Amino acid sequence: MKTVKNYFAVISLIILFTLLGCVTQTAQHESQPETLYKIYNEDFDNNKIIDQRVYEFSQKVYDNKTTLKRYILERYVYDTSKLNITIKEPSAQASHTTYYSIPKTTINKLKEDLKLFKSTKEPDEKNRLLQVGLYNTINDEYNLCFDLQSCQRQCHTPKCDLGKTSFGELFIKDVLDFSISINKLNNDTQDVENFLNSYDYRNLTKDDINDIIKKIIMINEDSSSVNSNPLLSPVAGGLKIGFPIDYKTEYLQDMINELTENIVIYNSTQNTSSNGISYVYTQPPLKHVEYTVIIEIYHRSESPYSKITVEEQIPWTVNNVIISSNYTKFKDNKIIWELSQVGSDEAPGYIIYAFDTYSPLSNESVASINSPKITVESAEVENTPIVLFSLSVINNLTSFLFLFGSFFAIGIFAGLLGIIIRYVVWVFELVWEIINGILSHKNIKQIFYDWLGSANPNYVQYIGLSILLILIAGVITYNSTAKSFDSLSSLQEYILKNPIGTFGSFLVFLSVISLYFGIEEYVKLKLFGAPEVKGDLKNRNIKSLEHLKTQIERIHNLLNKASSMRIDTNDEEELLLSIPIKRITQLIYEIDDQQQARILSEQSISRAEYCIKLLNQKIDTMTNKWPEWESIILSRLEKENEVDIDDLIEIPKEWRELSIERFLILHPEKNLIIDKGTLKPMSLKAMKVPISKIPFSVAKYKVTGEIENYPFTTGNRSLIGILLHRMMKYLRLLDTPVSHVKVKGIFVQNINGKGRKTVMFFLGNKIIVGKFSGYSLFELLNKVFKQNNV
Repeated sequence: MKTVKNYFAVISLIILFTLLGCVTQTAQHESQPETLYKIYNEDFDNNKIIDQRVYEFSQKVYDNKTTLKRYILERYVYDTSKLNITIKEPSAQASHTTYYSIPKTTINKLKEDLKLFKSTKEPDEKNRLLQVGLYNTINDEYNLCFDLQSCQRQCHTPKCDLGKTSFGELFIKDVLDFSISINKLNNDTQDVENFLNSYDYRNLTKDDINDIIKKIIMINEDSSSVNSNPLLSPVAGGLKIGFPIDYKTEYLQDMINELTENIVIYNSTQNTSSNGISYVYTQPPLKHVEYTVIIEIYHRSESPYSKITVEEQIPWTVNNVIISSNYTKFKDNKIIWELSQVGSDEAPGYIIYAFDTYSPLSNESVASINSPKITVESAEVENTPIVLFSLSVINNLTSFLFLFGSFFAIGIFAGLLGIIIRYVVWVFELVWEIINGILSHKNIKQIFYDWLGSANPNYVQYIGLSILLILIAGVITYNSTAKSFDSLSSLQEYILKNPIGTFGSFLVFLSVISLYFGIEEYVKLKLFGAPEVKGDLKNRNIKSLEHLKTQIERIHNLLNKASSMRIDTNDEEELLLSIPIKRITQLIYEIDDQQQARILSEQSISRAEYCIKLLNQKIDTMTNKWPEWESIILSRLEKENEVDIDDLIEIPKEWRELSIERFLILHPEKNLIIDKGTLKPMSLKAMKVPISKIPFSVAKYKVTGEIENYPFTTGNRSLIGILLHRMMKYLRLLDTPVSHVKVKGIFVQNINGKGRKTVMFFLGNKIIVGKFSGYSLFELLNKVFKQNNV
């Protein structure tokens, strides 16, 4: 990685020296007033209140080379936590205590309207989420993100790549806001659906009715929040991932009308009833106004290299300014944006920044903004010494290889240039390593071997690959001709007009580089002291082994901590068992295969780090969230005999299964199992059977009158070994007195290939046999041991 970075540094240095003395400023455009073209007022939820205002400005053109177009998005953010609903009853009922009842026909109509609302919104939602990597097409489920880091990781679609490159951090922030808004909309929709599916619709209070109306209105507010995101702006230029989602909010209004018109009001004192209520909806207060400014810049250059500098002066007093992190600086309310353009094609660029205000800016204030100051610099590189020298080398190679054509010459030149750059980088690296080594009091010879690196004994593979690539390139460029180039532009034109030949040049380039690597590895192996290089690799492997042992010790500590908290750590323990530390030790000290030891060490360290990460996540999450989640599960079980795990929406999806497993461990007295995604009581009958009536074989051990002890150690990585290990782990976790029972073995056998199994546990002087179907090993152990008082 260090070498790759230095490659870029050296290439940049070469470009810098190439351009010295030949950069000329070609245009400078001072700031001037812009012209407001149109204002778009958006009411996404049809409640007669503006949710978003978009200002579109007229396009500005400079010297027929540079064009600029500005959009300003004004988004209103309301404090929906203060949304207020006031229910008004008929005057005859107002002075008495009243109760409400919702007819079954009304409930069915509400369910139908909600179903229609959900079904009409999902296709558009999935499409927009797919554009930013938040929808899993394989599992057909939303894969939302809830912080900048997870959004950054998941956002890897073409739209995301363009957005991250063009808009930087602000694009990811909008993706995060979009994900959170979608999640809130779906959660609030689910709340209404849960109400319709689970409530007793008789003897409801005014607060109950107030709550359900408020929830329906909240869905309406959520849909507006989703559509006012800049990603869905109908005129946001390159920022948008699609047009606003067509939420059918009329279904929500139908739900409110159906509910308020048909609800039955009962008078508790006079035993009278009436139908219908009205309500007053108070718009929640405005929290702040978010502004997003987008400037699209297109520049057509006549030079191979251009640099565009834009200075945008923010004319308003603003808060929380966020700017694109790409090519942008911010100081004293001034945004300075720089972009380098290579080539003469038209290249787009974007300046984007956002800020908050406590109240909306006036239309006049927004319209009074001035255009940014634009400076365009270009470079003339045609006649620089390095360009003339490169053209001369390519022309000479073409003359020498005229039978193979110019594409061979171009590929060979590119390969030789890459080799030269590599040697330049090597020299810089060696000087740097010597300086650091001297300061660290290292031996000069050891410094040299550290810099040289380990030799690859498979150098023949590089040479073979080089021959294969050159043959393929020969077939591709068989009919190409030899051509002389008198300018950089003629070379560029030749390359662009012949994509197949250019691909052949690329293969020749790779062939030259591969041949060089083969020769380099051979020289290092034969002439520069392979034993020392190999010895250096062994030293590094020894250090890696010590580091791996430290990680394993840390894993053991975390496993002990997790075990004391009764957290299921099966996956992590099996991951630990799969780390071949004995094999690595043999490869380093006995077999002396350092290359294989290095590969296994790197894989094992990565595996250990992943194991540590998983354990820390489980411990931290269970420490902070378990009391709340345990209370949720207990509460649901008190109300319902069976609980669908997917209905436990209060527990994040990725933690539901682990939480249920821990609940089963901590509450064996409830006799619960997980069957097809449902938590329900277990119905398993275990039997005590005399040993003499069960003749069968376990591996090489014959079970007759006595039970032979099956050898088990933590280093046994066979299938039965891991199975025994898991059983022992679960026994430790069970809340039963098993510590004094000598577990001698376990045997599990499929019956008829239909998923039905027989399990046999060898405990002291008896065998416990259980037949089961669909249970995990843990569930079975929990039941069998409990019913047999073990």
